[in-house]
Amino acid sequence: MLTAVVVGICSATQARVNGSLGASVASGVHAATISFLVGLVVLILITLCVPSARRGLFAVVKAVRTRKLPWYGLGGGVLGAVFVLAQGVSVPTLGVAMFMTSMVLGQLLGSLLVDATGFLGAPKRGISLFRVLGAILTAIAVVAIGLGTELTAAKIPLLVLGVFAGACISLQMAVTGLVNAHSREAVAPGLVNFFVGTVVLAIAAVIAQSVGWVRLAPLPGADEWYLYVGGALGVLYLIVVAAVVRHLGVFLLTLSVVAGQLIGALLFDLAAGHVSILVLIGVPLAFLGIVVANLRTVRRPGN
Repeated sequence: MLTAVVVGICSATQARVNGSLGASVASGVHAATISFLVGLVVLILITLCVPSARRGLFAVVKAVRTRKLPWYGLGGGVLGAVFVLAQGVSVPTLGVAMFMTSMVLGQLLGSLLVDATGFLGAPKRGISLFRVLGAILTAIAVVAIGLGTELTAAKIPLLVLGVFAGACISLQMAVTGLVNAHSREAVAPGLVNFFVGTVVLAIAAVIAQSVGWVRLAPLPGADEWYLYVGGALGVLYLIVVAAVVRHLGVFLLTLSVVAGQLIGALLFDLAAGHVSILVLIGVPLAFLGIVVANLRTVRRPGN
C-alpha cells in the first residue's frame, strides 16, 4: 500500500513537472510531446533488456497482423496523450491540487460510463448509489478547491479539461485491457500507448507551431534536467501499478494511488503557497468520494 501511495505521489509529481515544462517552453503540446518521447525511450530500453517484454510485444504485433486485436486497441495512446497534454496546459494556471482533483472526478465519471455501457467488452455493472454519491462528493471537493484557489471564469475551461482528461484515463484502461489480453504483461501495452501518443502529439505540435497557435520558447538547459522526467514518472506509474494490483486488488490499489495523488498535489501547492482552508477541506473530501464510490455492498449470508 505504501508503494502504491508513493506511486500516486509520483503521478502528482508528473503533473507538476509537465506543467512546469509547458510553462517553460510556452507550449503545452510540445511539453506533452517531450514527456511522451522520454517515456517511449525508457520503455524501448526496458523492452530490449527484458525478455518477457519482448515476447509481449511480439504477441501484440501478431495479434494486430491476424486481426485478433482490433485497430482501436491501439488507441489508448491517444487517450493518454490527452491526459498529459492537459497536465502541460492546465497545471500552470490551476495548480496541482485543483487539476488532480478534477482528474479524479473525471476518472469516476469515466468509470461510470465504462461500467454502464460495457465499453469495449468491459463487464456491465449497474450504477450504484454509492458510486453516484462518491461522484457528488468529489464534485463538491472540486468546487471547494476552486473557491479556495480563486476560481475565475478563465479557469473553468481548464477545469473542464482536467475532468475530461480523467475520463480519458478511465477509457484508456478499457482500451489497454484489450492489448493486455494478448501481451499478458505490462510493458508492451505501455510501449504501444507511448508510441501512438508520441506520434499523435508530435503531429499536433508541428501543426500548432506551423499555424502560429504557439510560439515555442527555448528548451530548458541541463541545469533544469528535472523538467524532462515526466515521461519516466509515467512509465514508473505504469509498471508499479501493474505489479502491485495482484497483491492489493483494485479496491485498495485505487484508494492508495488516489491518496498519493492528492497528498502529492497538496504538498506541491503548499510549497507554492496556493493552499487555503477550502483546499485543505476539499482534498480529503475528494478522497472520501473515492472511498464511497468504491464501497462494496455487503451481502448477508444466504442472500
